[in-house]
Amino acid sequence: MKPVLLFDTNIVIDLLAKREPFWPAAAQLFDLAEQTKIDAYINSLTLVTVYYVLRSHYKIPHQQIIGAFQVLTSYVHVADVTANHVRQAMSSSFIDFEDGVMHYSAAELTNITAIVTRNTVDFTAAEIPVLTPNQWLDNYHNQ
Repeated sequence: MKPVLLFDTNIVIDLLAKREPFWPAAAQLFDLAEQTKIDAYINSLTLVTVYYVLRSHYKIPHQQIIGAFQVLTSYVHVADVTANHVRQAMSSSFIDFEDGVMHYSAAELTNITAIVTRNTVDFTAAEIPVLTPNQWLDNYHNQ
């Protein structure tokens, strides 16, 4: 069975903004998704946040971002964020609200293997394995 991963917002920004030194690991993850070796997800809130960050901090033009999203969503699934996920995050022990929402969105995915993020510290309340890109890639390549 293929691994099923939910990529945190920071991984998508690393890829699309080519943030160093994080970009190579993010690119490897998304390459595995494009090659259908993994089932990759991002949640719908991620797209909104990534758009805002790329426009405001990196000054990337609207059409360039939308074009990148169209390519990305051709091989990465978009998981819904629901009102229930928001309520669960509000009543959880997650220190970071956004990460709580991310976790509860991931928890509804069938056969979820892990959440991949560079920010594992804020996921200590997670009931799903949480790994950095390098940790996950090391595990994958050592299987």
